[in-house]
Amino acid sequence: MESCSYNLEQISEMAFVLSNSQRLGIIVQLLNKSSIVSDLVSELGGAQAVVSKQLSIIKKHGLLKCSSSGRCREYSLANPGLVKMVLDSLNNLSMNSSEGICPEDDKKSRR
Repeated sequence: MESCSYNLEQISEMAFVLSNSQRLGIIVQLLNKSSIVSDLVSELGGAQAVVSKQLSIIKKHGLLKCSSSGRCREYSLANPGLVKMVLDSLNNLSMNSSEGICPEDDKKSRR
C-alpha cells in the first residue's frame, strides 16, 4: 500500500472554509455562474455585509477569483471542476456516514 503525505494545516483551513453553510451556499451558487454580491444576496438571502464577509473568507483561501465589472466585482470559482469534485465527495461521504458504510454492520448490531 502506498503511503500518502498530507499538509494537515492546509486541509484544516480548507475544511474551515467548507464548514459554514453560508459559504457553501455561495460556493454552490458560483458553481452555476459567476455573480456580483447583490446577485448572491438576492439568490441566497441574508444581509449584504454577511455575504461580503463570507466572500472575503472564501477568497482569502484561494477558492475565488474576482474581476471588476464597472463599479461591481464579479466573483467566480478559481477551479470549479476541483471544487465540484470535493463537494461531490463530501456529499457522498455524508450520505454513507448517515446510512452506515457497511449495511452488514448495521444488521449485526441489531441482533
